Amino acid sequence: MSETAGISTGIAKRYATAVFDLATESKAIKALESDVAALEAAMTESADLRTLLTSPLYSREEQAAAIGAVAKKMKLSDTTSNVLALLASKRRLFVMPHLIAVLQDMLADARGAVRRSRLARSNQLLTTEAPFAQMTAADRMGVIRDQTMIATLFPDEAIRTLTVLLPDAASRRKALKAVETVAGPEMMSGVRASSMRIESTSSTMAKAWPRWPISSTDIFMLSRR
Repeated sequence: MSETAGISTGIAKRYATAVFDLATESKAIKALESDVAALEAAMTESADLRTLLTSPLYSREEQAAAIGAVAKKMKLSDTTSNVLALLASKRRLFVMPHLIAVLQDMLADARGAVRRSRLARSNQLLTTEAPFAQMTAADRMGVIRDQTMIATLFPDEAIRTLTVLLPDAASRRKALKAVETVAGPEMMSGVRASSMRIESTSSTMAKAWPRWPISSTDIFMLSRR
């Protein structure tokens, strides 16, 4: 790595850490992921944007105004827009490619941690709660495989079937608790509380469930409770 690239990476890491921490604290990781993907695509497709980021011919004010307009047009989050404005004010927009790369690594690590945490919660439920705890590991895997195929190939039908599999309020509350446990705060944070409440009527249930971020494994667990 050249000395210039090393300096750019060092600056990018400091800004990326600050942005990532802000997004985490405000539960805006999904928005940050969207911003990073959009910026990477824009830098790849637009020679004008790349020139704006790196050319010394633009003044500080011109860079700030232009990058602000770009952020507004792309509908970037406030956190991302603010860091772009800060970079422009310090004439450090040239680190943007490095910033995007560092953020991509951080986001990938975060997704891995979330998946591992969710898998651990799912495994705990499958090995401690009835009827799963009474099954052999082979039986559990067989049912999960079958239900995964059903939920993948016929997702709408699988969701609608929940109103039959969970006919009363008590069973729905129990199922809801199971999904909340497995999904965890990482997945549930972006879902409005009003859409997470399962009412006692089948019509309300049918409307509420499709808004849930339910995986095929969740549907399997719900269908067995």
